[in-house]
Amino acid sequence: MTNSLVSEIESGASLLLRELLACLPLGIAITDRDGQILQVNGAFSALTGYQAHEVTGKHLEFIASPRLPNPDAAPGAESWGQRRDGSLFPRHQVLHPVNGQDGALAHQIAVISDLTKHKQDESHIERLAYYDELTGLPNRQFLLQQLAGVIEREQRENTTCAVLLIDLDRFKTFNDSLGHSAGDVILKEAARRIESAIRRSDTVSRQGGDEFIAVLSQLHGPEDAAIVANNILAAMAKPIPVGQHQLTITPSIGISLFPHDANTPESLIRCADTAMYHAKEQGRNNFQYYTPVLNHRVQERMSLETALRGALLNGEFSLHFQPQIALDNGMITGAEALLRWRRSNGSWMPPDQFIPVAEDCGLIVPLGQWVLEEACRQRRQWNELGLPAFPIAVNCSALQFRQPAFKDQVVDTIAAHGLGPQHIELEITESVLMASPECAQSVLGELKALGIQVAMDDFGTGYSSLAYLKQFPVDRLKIDAAFIRGLDQDATSRAIVQSIISLGRSLGLSLVAEGVETQDMRLLLNQLGCDYAQGYGICHPLPAAQFEAWVRDLSSR
Repeated sequence: MTNSLVSEIESGASLLLRELLACLPLGIAITDRDGQILQVNGAFSALTGYQAHEVTGKHLEFIASPRLPNPDAAPGAESWGQRRDGSLFPRHQVLHPVNGQDGALAHQIAVISDLTKHKQDESHIERLAYYDELTGLPNRQFLLQQLAGVIEREQRENTTCAVLLIDLDRFKTFNDSLGHSAGDVILKEAARRIESAIRRSDTVSRQGGDEFIAVLSQLHGPEDAAIVANNILAAMAKPIPVGQHQLTITPSIGISLFPHDANTPESLIRCADTAMYHAKEQGRNNFQYYTPVLNHRVQERMSLETALRGALLNGEFSLHFQPQIALDNGMITGAEALLRWRRSNGSWMPPDQFIPVAEDCGLIVPLGQWVLEEACRQRRQWNELGLPAFPIAVNCSALQFRQPAFKDQVVDTIAAHGLGPQHIELEITESVLMASPECAQSVLGELKALGIQVAMDDFGTGYSSLAYLKQFPVDRLKIDAAFIRGLDQDATSRAIVQSIISLGRSLGLSLVAEGVETQDMRLLLNQLGCDYAQGYGICHPLPAAQFEAWVRDLSSR
């Protein structure tokens, strides 16, 4: 082979090497055996900010960070590099030795990787694993690890810690009615307020949904947990602005104590959860400590919730009907549909025991739709049998009323059974209407325009103002039985009933008295100007067949 041919081959190999270095995405530096840089590629310059002529002849480690030295790092370990502008970057550097023809070290090739994005990805993955993306708070996984460490320390130091489980009252109602974006606003603001109400040394996390947990360490006694719980209640008392609404979101808080109640993270959380349900039973917007008795009650409630779901699927519910009569002539003018539950074992479950559970677990929505369907079916059957065409009144829960499709569901259900709007009346409590007056006014206006009558139920027990009452397009007021009960003996009750009747008259509304038990009450209510009445003194709620017989008997008199 001629010298010129050898030179040509060597020249081609050199060109090929330069092209290879130029296209590699990793930083490459070729050094002599002592680490002095001879050549670098474009990726090296892009990574470090140094051009080739600025680094040639310098030792490779001049780009190592002097502020974050890592002298003990093994070859190929991660370390910090420093760019020309002084900024630091995480790097992974591997040195490949190149031996000469004599077998001795002649050169080194350094391959440098920028780990910045890798570290960012690691950090993001870790954050997803241990933090709630919406609120930025630690999640359950993080909380369990933190709580385990707190318990271990409290055991060593013989001190106390507390777990506070915080549940936002009626959050599902607001989330379903106003949309998930509104729910997100509520959750983020609740997280901020709860975090501001605890000590900096404590931890608050979001468990998912509308539940938060605070871990309070190194307490002097149970009363310290009460102080923090009261701080949280106070922080949540101010309305939260959500779009055009000012929403008051109250918390129910359950408290468990280590080592008094339990000694593991999971069991402490379970105890706090049990206490939280007790707080809800006590009217919400309060805190309760765990006691062993509560655990039994919660187990009963969970069993009841499971049985409720099965009851709807298995057809264990039925409607009973209680008539409403005109006080001036005693004729039937309507009937209220009342939900009844006969369990599979034949026992009857009182409505005041299962209705609140259905509301808490959200089952009240499908249950309420079932009641409307059944009331419409029964009204259609009575039409075909020739009974008087009085309306059937159906109670609507807060959660049901706030469903975006509520109005359409009512209209479609009535039409599906071949009925007119005059055949069904909706009963809604004043507290439901006042929870979101503007929204209620809009929905009631649409129902009114369609000819569906609405009664304000249990009037006098809520907190509606006269200004709002005048704006609500309702057709009648139902005077709560609590005021009727002592009507013939108590001057105060009589004065309240007289005031409600006068108010209704001034607003052009008809009046229905609930809980009428005696003939004397009927006569007195008629004298006071009340239009209609219902109660045990007229007729108990009856199954459909017995109610039909009662109506026919009344009509034949």
